[in-house]
Amino acid sequence: MRTVSVALVLCLNIGVDPPDVHRPNPCARKECWIDPLGINPQKAVLKIANALQKSYERWQPRARYKTANDPTVDDVRRLCQSLRRNAKDERILFHYNGHGVPRPTENGEIWVFNKNFTQYIPLSIFDLQSWMGHPAVYVWDCHCAGLAIRSFFRFAEDHEKEWVKQLDEHMETRPPPLPIIQTEMSLEEKASAFGFRKKPNFKECIHIGACGDHELLPMDSRLPADLFTSCILTPIQISVLWYILKNHLEDRFPVTIVDKIPGQLSDRRTMLGELNWIFTAITDTIAWSSLPKELFQKLFRLVHFVFGFFLSLGSLRLQPCQDLLLASVFRSFVLANRVMRENQCHVVSRPSLPSVHSHPLWDAWDYTIDLCLSQIQGFTTPKQKLWSVAKEIYFSRSSVRHELLIDVTSQLAPINEADYTHNWFFIEQLQAFEVWLKYGGERRTPPQQLPVVLQVLLSQVHFEVHRVKALELLARFLDLGSWAVGHALSVGIFPYVLKLLQSATKELRPWLAFIWAKILAVETSCQVDLIKDKERGYMYFLTILNDPSTNPRQKIVPAFVMAALIENNYRPAQELLTDNRYVTLCIELLSDVALRQCRLLRLWLLIGLGRLWADYDDARWQAIRLAAYERVLEFLDDSVPEVRAAAVYAIGCLVRNKSENIEHATIIDHEVCDKLSMKCTFDGSVLVRAELVVAMQWFIIDFENRFASLSMDLNEKIEQRKFRERKLSAGEQEMKPLRSIDEEDDAFVSRGYDRSLPRSASRRRAHFLETPLNSPRRSNSMNFVSGVVADKVCAQWKSMFDTGSLNDFSTKLLASTKEMRNENFKYKAIKQIEFLGSKTFNDQSERIWLSLLRLSLDPVNKIAEMAQVLIEHVDKLATTRNERKRKLNCVERVSLAKQTESYPAEIVTFTVGSPTLDLSATLPFLEDHICRNSENALILDSRRQEQLPAFHQSAIFTPKRNMYSPTIKSMTKLDESSTDREPVVALVTTEFVPWCTRRFTEPILDVIQGEVGDGIADRLATHSMPSDWASHKDEGLQQTSKKEIRALKEEGLFFDGHPLIVKTDAVSKCLAWSQIRPHLYSCDGEAVTIWRCELQRLYDVRKFLCHNNNPFVNDIVTDLHVINEMTRELVVTCSDDGLMRIWDPGYSIYSHDFEAEQQMITAAYLLKDVPISIPMNKHLASVFSWNQKCGLMAVSGNVKVCRLWDAHAEKSMQEIQIGAKNCAVTKLSLDNSGSNLLAVGLSDGLVNVYDPRLPDKSRRTMSSRELEKPVIGLSLFSNLAGESSEGNLRLVAGSRDGEIRLWEPRMFKEPVVSFNACSFPKKDSLTNMEVHVHSQCIGCMDDASMVKLFDLNGKQLGEIRQDDWLVSGRIGTLISMRFHQLLVSLAVATENQTISFYRMPDLS
Repeated sequence: MRTVSVALVLCLNIGVDPPDVHRPNPCARKECWIDPLGINPQKAVLKIANALQKSYERWQPRARYKTANDPTVDDVRRLCQSLRRNAKDERILFHYNGHGVPRPTENGEIWVFNKNFTQYIPLSIFDLQSWMGHPAVYVWDCHCAGLAIRSFFRFAEDHEKEWVKQLDEHMETRPPPLPIIQTEMSLEEKASAFGFRKKPNFKECIHIGACGDHELLPMDSRLPADLFTSCILTPIQISVLWYILKNHLEDRFPVTIVDKIPGQLSDRRTMLGELNWIFTAITDTIAWSSLPKELFQKLFRLVHFVFGFFLSLGSLRLQPCQDLLLASVFRSFVLANRVMRENQCHVVSRPSLPSVHSHPLWDAWDYTIDLCLSQIQGFTTPKQKLWSVAKEIYFSRSSVRHELLIDVTSQLAPINEADYTHNWFFIEQLQAFEVWLKYGGERRTPPQQLPVVLQVLLSQVHFEVHRVKALELLARFLDLGSWAVGHALSVGIFPYVLKLLQSATKELRPWLAFIWAKILAVETSCQVDLIKDKERGYMYFLTILNDPSTNPRQKIVPAFVMAALIENNYRPAQELLTDNRYVTLCIELLSDVALRQCRLLRLWLLIGLGRLWADYDDARWQAIRLAAYERVLEFLDDSVPEVRAAAVYAIGCLVRNKSENIEHATIIDHEVCDKLSMKCTFDGSVLVRAELVVAMQWFIIDFENRFASLSMDLNEKIEQRKFRERKLSAGEQEMKPLRSIDEEDDAFVSRGYDRSLPRSASRRRAHFLETPLNSPRRSNSMNFVSGVVADKVCAQWKSMFDTGSLNDFSTKLLASTKEMRNENFKYKAIKQIEFLGSKTFNDQSERIWLSLLRLSLDPVNKIAEMAQVLIEHVDKLATTRNERKRKLNCVERVSLAKQTESYPAEIVTFTVGSPTLDLSATLPFLEDHICRNSENALILDSRRQEQLPAFHQSAIFTPKRNMYSPTIKSMTKLDESSTDREPVVALVTTEFVPWCTRRFTEPILDVIQGEVGDGIADRLATHSMPSDWASHKDEGLQQTSKKEIRALKEEGLFFDGHPLIVKTDAVSKCLAWSQIRPHLYSCDGEAVTIWRCELQRLYDVRKFLCHNNNPFVNDIVTDLHVINEMTRELVVTCSDDGLMRIWDPGYSIYSHDFEAEQQMITAAYLLKDVPISIPMNKHLASVFSWNQKCGLMAVSGNVKVCRLWDAHAEKSMQEIQIGAKNCAVTKLSLDNSGSNLLAVGLSDGLVNVYDPRLPDKSRRTMSSRELEKPVIGLSLFSNLAGESSEGNLRLVAGSRDGEIRLWEPRMFKEPVVSFNACSFPKKDSLTNMEVHVHSQCIGCMDDASMVKLFDLNGKQLGEIRQDDWLVSGRIGTLISMRFHQLLVSLAVATENQTISFYRMPDLS
């Protein structure tokens, strides 16, 4: 909405004073800075009117202006009605100057004249409202202006009441037909339905008045008579004048100096232009910091502001201010608030504005005026200039005895504006803003300099340095968070930064791009503004990406902006970027080695590509022609999990396609999905696997018929195998009742009802149970469980049904049904995985389905549930098709039988094409299918039926011949070919991309500039600074450890004879110590317990399940590792099947206490895709070793490789070939001293040492066969404490028969120490060996319930007999033990569910 018309009504009657106002002598006379004294009254009024119009035209030159000088009532009526007709629904400004008429009346009247100027005629504001209409702005410069404003709103209510009355009459008297009126409709809606005029909205009109209800205007002769109008229209001049008068500076600066301010208002390089610029910044700042945000937006930015934006960051996009007139009027009104108040007048406004006369920024305005006055005085005061004339040069003959001085002042130019020194206001405000960013940014209260900074953004060339600085400061402010972006948008940043996109200055690029990135991260709807204007929109950011001289890190932001432009598949942006070959640009950037080093750039280029070709075929085919997907697939091996996830996301968007598939597209889809499933199924990152499920869903949906057939076929083959096995088993007779029920009521079961319940009860639980045998996800068939389990379930349900309580039955049924569904699904998924895994060759669809099945059993609940949704979708389709085929077969059997009887010898032929199947061969098959009733026949026939519809519908009854053999496309796309496809709805989604976007709503500027980190960090990071508390605790433990080691080795002291002992719920299979906290971790294979070890007691403080309530994994935890001991302590649970989970126990980094609940950070199978080494033993028997310095986890087992898993990359970084045949890895040890060596112990006693830094064939640097039995203990460590070099390395290995060997790096061929640690010469009695690296001690545990300690020379330091101190005898076989990392402390677990804690005696 803009102000398009201005009505200027001047009631001056120069020379005649109004009767109700007594004017002193001398009195204020100037109107619009024109003194009417000595001028003809009519000419003076005309001159004043012209000056007033020119003042308004500076702000709105295109508006329609009309004046009424000393008017009558009819003149005002014609003026207002004419302007309203032209303005239509736009805004009109009504300026009323009533200095020559009486003050407004209490009855709501203002005064005008009669034609002869002999009388004052009252003009009702009620009539004025009717003529002016709405919307409108009223400027009241008259005595008692507040009275006129108050009357205006009283009459506005009268107008509304009159409108309601007229509406009621209209509704009652209107002839039929009448519109439909509902009770909940508002009056405006009813009026619109009846075609009645709109409700008058005069209350929304804007008013400003010079004084209150009973106040008179200032009459000081030194001030203008229209002081209020002067404040509104000429704020610079009135500010200078008021400063001179207020500070009594008339002697230094004459009042006429206000007319001599040099420059132009529109030129900021001049004094007047700079003063106007500073005034705009100050008044904007005062208004923004004092007014409610909604009111500020309405008056100064002219947009409707949603106040909840600061809380919810809802939708808000600020458009450029279109009505400069209204905004300028209210900026000047802020000044009028101050000037009029100091002249005993209180300005009035509607909506009401708070008083801002005492705002601290007025001091800055006064200081600015003072500096300008000083310069003006220098310009206007003539300086005496003298020339010195030498007599020898200018006078050849003269009697002049001295040189002459000639005054030439009058001959020179009077004023040189080039000497003008620019004000330092903006520089000082920028400095203040910078100080606030440094010290006050944490308070989340915006600085008052923010509007000032925005004013600097549009500075001209002369102030380019200030503009770059302002952009930098604004960028740093927006980097504080979403709240800062909200404040910047509220102050009006949008039109500023939008216009700056026209600038070609390279220095502005990084800051301006970053500002846009922060805006788009918070307010995505701004993408519309960047797309609709090519010159100052998206091309700005494409230019930065295309510029080879731009730093790679500075391209992160434009890459994010381009990805944000096509968010939500915004089609105009997709079309423009495709036309500008954005795919080619991204591929070039991703191929650049230097640019590929920047993680965030790779991330957002991949996300941008995915968004570009999502549901947009032109970009999709462009990517296929350029083989862009191949470049994206390369990033599936990236070292950054987020980049790998982004690559999977991009490929998923490529596969997502709503258009008709063609052969080429089908081949590409199969190729990329096959590669995704092969590379990412066992990826170590949860993000990647979750995105893989989302990406695969589009392929599953697109070829759902094929997967439905595949699922049904797999179920049938598994059932056949199981049926054959069941025939040979002794329990075959137990399953006959169930099979008879299956055969008797197959149709009833196929609808999801259970066979063990009456039909009524089964129908009530149908939505809880799974679909028939064909569905891996929804299955209720008892054939998938053993006969014993089936009988138990039937008995349980019958007992529940006999209780008579339907509510209890439903509650128990829900729990049992969910558990049974999970067990059924798990069983079927495992069986299908085993079946597909046992095949020598799987086609692409089978490999993809196998990947989905594995993901459905993922250790992370979210991923497993997502994959199960897809499998359930396929199973529903399979079930539907199966039902449809059964009904179709029955109909076909009847119809074909009739045809056979009528035409026994005739065979249908076709003019074009020929049937693929022989109908004569089909009839016996159908007849045979109906006649069979055994379970085996049903299974076989259902498989044969599955083959029928694909060819039966497409080949037999179509007159067209396929010139190629049936492909996956021809078999699965037939149903969709006849009708248009509906929009595909995602079955599963993730928050990965929004999560990446939210990173830009947080502080990220320093990351992009490379000052901190590389942009992606997580809680797995092993390189971070410990807290002061952790450093202090570690230092204390180090000192205590030194004392204990000295006492153990030199003083002969040993563990306290009475250890702490605690009873556990189950046998603890593995133990681990917290390094700086007095906590011990124990795990019984399923649950981890954290024990607090105090001086006299041992008690549990936290317990959690390892599987995190995931019913689809059944692993046994065999090892625990504590990582990040000095920073964010985490615990790693390692299972025998290669499953590794990383848990955050929830510790505070500043104390022993917990600050949050435990949380599983990640989980991954590290060896699932590796074939086993010993075929006779199908268990992986995984072993693990952790290197804290490198963040590596080594894992191996019954496989031929050892993998090094990088915790930062969350993936396997290297595979080391063991090279041993028919033996498994039993122990691993990574050196933590910095050598990067890996020691491997095998089940045949072989000990190898590998250097991962060397090439493949030369990695094994040592191999020893000193040991003959399986290696049960292995440790590679530094010999001297505090020194870490390869020359100080020692390798200790122990075998099952008790033989201990120690090697040195330079003498690997022969061990330097050899001894046997067994208590008795008993074969294979050593069960465990641990090395306490800090004390250089070896702990050995045997099956005689004895623990022995040796030094590195083989000298026994002591032994622990578990039954020595027990009164009741032996405590049981020892299961596990673990040394503390620093202290000489030992924890031992036994098979009798106890944990003993041994420590050195108190040495204090």
